[in-house]
Amino acid sequence: MAPVLLVLCRLVQGFSAGGESTGSGIFLIEHAPSDRRGLYASVTPATNNIGTMVGVLVGMAVTATTTPEQLASWGWRMPFLTAAPLALAGLYLRLGVEESPVFAAVRAEGDVASAPLVQESKLAKKSMLVMFAWATTYTVTSASWLRFSCRT
Repeated sequence: MAPVLLVLCRLVQGFSAGGESTGSGIFLIEHAPSDRRGLYASVTPATNNIGTMVGVLVGMAVTATTTPEQLASWGWRMPFLTAAPLALAGLYLRLGVEESPVFAAVRAEGDVASAPLVQESKLAKKSMLVMFAWATTYTVTSASWLRFSCRT
């Protein structure tokens, strides 16, 4: 049951991170002055990459400080346990953030779609499919590169 739970937890983590990453980029852009939007937008991917680097360093530290037997029995749990307080802090911050002034103005005008994904897929189906294919290709390629480059 442990491998199934681990995979499910990792899927939930991946979906939530993907959703929050996109949302945080939009949130930053909506708060940015018009002449600084590119700079503000760059914060999200930069911090995502920093998080990935920290994750790799934590994995290396756990691997370097435990024997293979310790790593297999309890060591692999340590990064999850140490990340739990960070997840709670992130949840607290996320729940306390108010909508951006841009979104609040759109909502006040009544221009918020009830099903925006459905609406946009009807208007820009080809563009959405191209972007989905590009994002999938990029993600699979970079994840494969990381996976195989870390094996050597």
